[in-house]
Amino acid sequence: MVTLLEEHDDFVYAMSSAQQYAWIKEHRPEVYARVKQAVADGRFVPVGGMWVEADAVLPGGESLIRQFLYGQRFFRDEFGIECRGAWLPDSFGYSGALPQLLVGAGFEWFLTQKISWNERNTFPHSSFEWEGIDGSRIFTHFPSMDTYNSQLSGAEVALADRNFKEKSVGSSSLAPTGWGDGGGGTTREMVARARRLADLEGSARVAWEHPDVFFARARAELPEPAVWRGELYLERHRATYTTQHGMKQGNRRSEQLLFEAELWASVAALGAGRPYPHDVLDDAWREVLLLQFHDILPGTSIAWVHREAAERYGRLAATLEAVIADSLASLGVELDGRGSPAEPVETTDPGQPAPLVEPVETGDPRRAGDPSRGGLGELDPPALLVNAAPVTQSGVHAGAIGAPSPTPVVSGEASGDGFVLASDFVRVAVDADGHVVSAVDLASGREAIPAGERGNLLQLHQDFPNIWDAWDVDNAYRQMHRDLDAADEVSLDGAALPGSADRPGPPANAVRARLRGRPGPGHRAGLGAQRPGPPGARTP
Repeated sequence: MVTLLEEHDDFVYAMSSAQQYAWIKEHRPEVYARVKQAVADGRFVPVGGMWVEADAVLPGGESLIRQFLYGQRFFRDEFGIECRGAWLPDSFGYSGALPQLLVGAGFEWFLTQKISWNERNTFPHSSFEWEGIDGSRIFTHFPSMDTYNSQLSGAEVALADRNFKEKSVGSSSLAPTGWGDGGGGTTREMVARARRLADLEGSARVAWEHPDVFFARARAELPEPAVWRGELYLERHRATYTTQHGMKQGNRRSEQLLFEAELWASVAALGAGRPYPHDVLDDAWREVLLLQFHDILPGTSIAWVHREAAERYGRLAATLEAVIADSLASLGVELDGRGSPAEPVETTDPGQPAPLVEPVETGDPRRAGDPSRGGLGELDPPALLVNAAPVTQSGVHAGAIGAPSPTPVVSGEASGDGFVLASDFVRVAVDADGHVVSAVDLASGREAIPAGERGNLLQLHQDFPNIWDAWDVDNAYRQMHRDLDAADEVSLDGAALPGSADRPGPPANAVRARLRGRPGPGHRAGLGAQRPGPPGARTP
């Protein structure tokens, strides 16, 4: 690209993702020096202000903020600039929380093209204000060419002109040009086409331009733009929420471990004088942010990418668990082989610098969300609870220290071939196959399970969409399924239900329903599968 910039004075090239620049700096420093000069000249334009073009639905809010933090910091440190706009042309939908995060991070505009892929509803605007769930607004543009891989063909330029929805007040639309999806960017042929289309009778005019210049003009031309409120939902690629579930699991586990590692490393630094592991956590965050790229986390890359990502998630977990263990050790907490404190702990007055923790007979700061301790009703909460989870647990807010709320007792008793579980609020009946056949709200008497129906019924559906195998799930999947009517193993707090006690041992392809006595009803399913193969061969 820098060679093309040197050959054509009017050409302007934009590239997103700080990670790409970091790779060029590491592997091709001589090219990176030329990139830095082109950036200084204003013709090689860093855009997006993110570490990578991430998925915008699956990562947690903190991760999206870190995408902005690490991306903008890199561009500021390397080039002395900060990006004014967010650039996510190809992510699979955009959370309604994103405008709040973008505005809070200092962005002035947002670009995407993907919503033009909707199956049914055509989006009504090309340029508009996007309003998030908190009322924050950011000026947004959808390229009317309906592609982020424009070749600047005559047909594409004509479509952009015809499809531009604000043409009554606006004068232009942006057209990202080049081979995308890892293809190599803009070519000499495309630059030559742009020169011919700069002033061709009968055609819309084409000119290279800095994105900030375009957005400033577009905003000025629409003093009262239309407003779109809430999520930008993509009516396609819905399977990206579930495809390659290991990527989703690895991401969420990494986000949780980073939360815990930062929490305990901070406590150890303040309370025990342990040096804060800045470099280790910085490297871990950059790795998590990379794996949130919008074809890795959604599960839409080729197989070896996901194999490598799984290995990276494993290394991340080991690194972060070591940070947690070392931080707790400096505070006098020893962990058992499962990563839990060998002795339960509680905090003393947080206003006192030391000791921050001391052994007591009850409680567990890293497993606060599990009130069941050895059986129904044996809850015995500690005087104070340290909640390292990212959500409120037992009445204690995330990352806070406080007295836990009293936990209601749950009873469980055999009933026919099944069990009845009850608390002060709800009564749930489970049959011998692990199905919920009754769930009654005791306050209102309302029955949640219709007569003759079953809750917690697992179904296997075919996964053969018409196109986009890893991306899509078609409506017809509902019509092609197999009910898993009977669990191979049903147990309550480790004890088999009466109706399943005499069954043969569960096969390798097994459904196991494991119930636990907790204050509120919930369902957690785990599936294992063994494909046909040589004896002893097992594929999870």
